[in-house]
Amino acid sequence: VPLTEELLARSTDGDIRATGELASFASSLLLLRGVRVMDFSTILHRQPLVQVLTGSHYVRTRPGMEVGDANNGWPLHETLDNLIARKLGGKPVVFECVTPDTMTSFRNGDNAGDRAQENPVYRQPSAAFKQLFTKVVGDAKAQAASRQFATDAVLDDLKSLRNDKRLSAADVQRLTQHFDAMNQLEIKLSCDPPLLSDPRMAAITESDNLKPDDPSRSIWESSGDYNRHTETVANAFLEMAALGASCGAFRAGSVVMPAPTNFDHSTVFEPGTDDFEKGFTGHYHPISHRAFASYNPEKMKVEDDDDGTGGLAAVNAHHRIDRWHGRQFARLLGRLREFGVLDQGITMWSNEIGHGNHWSYDMPYILAGSAGGKLTTGYYLDLQKEDVSPDDYSQDDLHLKDAIMAKQTPCSMVLNTVGAALGLTSDDGQPLHDFGGHQRRGDNELNPSPMERVTGNLSDLLTLT
Repeated sequence: VPLTEELLARSTDGDIRATGELASFASSLLLLRGVRVMDFSTILHRQPLVQVLTGSHYVRTRPGMEVGDANNGWPLHETLDNLIARKLGGKPVVFECVTPDTMTSFRNGDNAGDRAQENPVYRQPSAAFKQLFTKVVGDAKAQAASRQFATDAVLDDLKSLRNDKRLSAADVQRLTQHFDAMNQLEIKLSCDPPLLSDPRMAAITESDNLKPDDPSRSIWESSGDYNRHTETVANAFLEMAALGASCGAFRAGSVVMPAPTNFDHSTVFEPGTDDFEKGFTGHYHPISHRAFASYNPEKMKVEDDDDGTGGLAAVNAHHRIDRWHGRQFARLLGRLREFGVLDQGITMWSNEIGHGNHWSYDMPYILAGSAGGKLTTGYYLDLQKEDVSPDDYSQDDLHLKDAIMAKQTPCSMVLNTVGAALGLTSDDGQPLHDFGGHQRRGDNELNPSPMERVTGNLSDLLTLT
């Protein structure tokens, strides 16, 4: 279905869609429905999280956890961002927005058979900025200037480049735009709350495990709550992601938003902060489990539960949360478009669960950017091979999930398509088609079944000639 601003903004009955936040990017988007992860068993958050960017099953050997731990899960191999960076040059950059221990980016082990290794992450915006953008080479004057503002250290070079006759007017405009953006971000980092530069940010562990007197807690919860800090940190990292992509500081990267088990949105939506009448209370995690209410039609008639997370209240609350995330993605796309690189690469928005009740099907994959015309955009595409029959709904939730997943497209094919559009190839020289694809059906905890392999890409979406 061709995407339009109207289709993204509202459903046929007039309801506002969360994708409305992306309406102005309609021609550059590819919205995919009917995508599943590779695991057919009951899973929570951690297990699908490691599948979103690997397109493969996981192993239950996460360091420090027992095999039967519900949150255990470790990838079989590297993630797509690592493959892209490795093939195109460099290493992936990973930004985590007040989201400790998420672990979404991995590289292969040093030797065959070694477990995948987690890639380093940035949790402190100021430290990330300095390491990524302020490698000053020059005399003592330049070095001294860089300790104040990195942009000050290159002013003479900027003036020289602006006067270079080899640069076109468009080149000079892009150079000035990039310099101004760097300068504005550097000033912002120097003026915003200590959260942006406090070294304790780099050492934060799982918030639920922090003791009341832990020094990290004062940073995590300073100034009232960490919601505002989350958006502040996210804004800084999203700006760095756009800047880094536009100037070639890195070839692949990811921005990890708050973990669903510890992000409380209760004060993000306050009166006057957006187009909603008022904010809401409630923790993100129980709100996301609104799926429990959907099994009971009578419960769905209830406007609210005692904890503010049930029935229609939960549905409405989660819609607001989706729109908040949509605004963050739109902010990134907007900056990429301003820098002229939105359609030179591909930007992906996804999540580790497809619906509130830990469903591993209908996984959200939204792609933006055509990779220089190599990927078809401007469409909503249903990748479910056939509809689920009424008989499937007569079974319990597990039977329903298996029936649906058998008819949906493995996420490995989406990842291969992204890689192929970016110019990656398999060992046979063909556009990437064999990244990931390891899947296992059935109960993988107590009676693991043999691995199957699903390979291929969505070739109809690619224009590689």
